[in-house]
Amino acid sequence: MPFQVLALPRSQTLWLSMLLDRPGVTCLHEGLSYFADTLPDIPGQIVGSVDTCPLFYKPQTEYPVVVIDSIQQESRMSVIKNFDPPFGMDEEAFVLFMFKSLNKFQNYLDSIQGENVFRVTRSWLRDVTAIKEISNHLTPGVELDTARIEKYLDTRIKTMNRNIEPHICAIAGRYDMSGEQYVWHIMEHRDAS
Repeated sequence: MPFQVLALPRSQTLWLSMLLDRPGVTCLHEGLSYFADTLPDIPGQIVGSVDTCPLFYKPQTEYPVVVIDSIQQESRMSVIKNFDPPFGMDEEAFVLFMFKSLNKFQNYLDSIQGENVFRVTRSWLRDVTAIKEISNHLTPGVELDTARIEKYLDTRIKTMNRNIEPHICAIAGRYDMSGEQYVWHIMEHRDAS
């Protein structure tokens, strides 16, 4: 039974995917970007993915879905702080680009509805009981150990690669738009601003 967690960029998705990955559960980070909307079937495993808002992906709401509601401004500021402006953009163009992109992402996340959709705020990711509730929704019957959660609550993941271009191109390529076309679109957008 697959599960999906969807969120804005910089919403602790890598951290959460590592926490949820445990015996009996394979949890990928950005798996929907790599497997074209169909997660791999691994015998004996519940397979899921934690993704930063894959646009145009239609969540399979017959399975458990968690949407992490983040504050858009915090997400935008974190992207700007942790990544260099892509494709030769200056800082101002990058801020505008992120503002417009995150508006689209947020509208997409807001549209996800269904009886198996569980919405949480990012603050839930700092609370043992709340994390267990998320895990129970995604993987009922597969315990998430309290000691593991506490260990991960003390863990911080630092961005090591400040180049956001491959991620943007991967998203663009996934939606039938080559990286080159996407770069052209960004450059056109920058020149128009």
